[in-house]
Amino acid sequence: MASCRGVLRGFGKGVLELSEYTLIFFVSKGVLRKKKVIIKEISLSDIIDVKHSDAELTITWRSQYTVRDTFVADEGQREALTSLARALEETLRERERKEKEKAEMEERRREELRKKAEEQRKETIQIFLNAAETIDALFGILRSLESRAKWDNAEDYLESFIDSVKSLQRLIPELSLDFTKISLAVKGHYRQETIDEAYSILSNLYDYFVGMKISEQNEELKNIHPNPQDMKNLILAYYMLNDIVLGVAVEDENIQKEIDHFLGLIEKMKNDKVLQVEIDEIKETIYRLFTEGEKETIIEQLRKFLLFT
Repeated sequence: MASCRGVLRGFGKGVLELSEYTLIFFVSKGVLRKKKVIIKEISLSDIIDVKHSDAELTITWRSQYTVRDTFVADEGQREALTSLARALEETLRERERKEKEKAEMEERRREELRKKAEEQRKETIQIFLNAAETIDALFGILRSLESRAKWDNAEDYLESFIDSVKSLQRLIPELSLDFTKISLAVKGHYRQETIDEAYSILSNLYDYFVGMKISEQNEELKNIHPNPQDMKNLILAYYMLNDIVLGVAVEDENIQKEIDHFLGLIEKMKNDKVLQVEIDEIKETIYRLFTEGEKETIIEQLRKFLLFT
């Protein structure tokens, strides 16, 4: 701790003292002059400039406005003032160095976070796209078997399913889906077995994604979209969409309720900035399924609302 006796211009005599984080000017009062009364206290973080001559120390610092204070050393206190000024300048340099290191560390942390966020975003999108292809293919198989079975279509969807599920399992090694039974059922043209296996795989896939535990994330990563929670909602919406399409084909009497739930989830994801879509446009496209004969083009348009293309 460095100190110097002298005069603070605009006030009068007292002592200027440098502590670890502050520069204070005080006077001693009382019978034994042991009571310290602080007249001015300047945080080192507020100091803008320091100028020192033999007998004077001028401090420019931030308050509600910029303040300039000049302290003049008493006779015989010039060396003390020089020591205080040097200590102050050294402390400010050290503080600046630490602040710079802190800023550099923060920038490195942010850069690592940006990289991690981008990696998470790319992985999330890729998992969703592969999951969407898998779900599409399974629902495609089911649609192929409504009314009159179209086995050529079912076999095409089976091939697409196998390719997409293998890609999905490479991204999620712990995801276990056996497609042996559905392959045999489709190739053998066993209608009920094919339907049962398709629903079984869809159910297992749904349980995995919707029941997937999401680890605690950095608050900043939660604001990166799409994130793992977004993916759960997107996959749920994708199931709903395919269920609506299938429901149109089989004339499901509860389909309006499913449409309402689907649109509600889409609106939530729009509000969360996961999707940039127009709800009315999606609604209009869905209702075209009921009135137009050729549905594949409409189904493709609905898929695109949920895909990152």
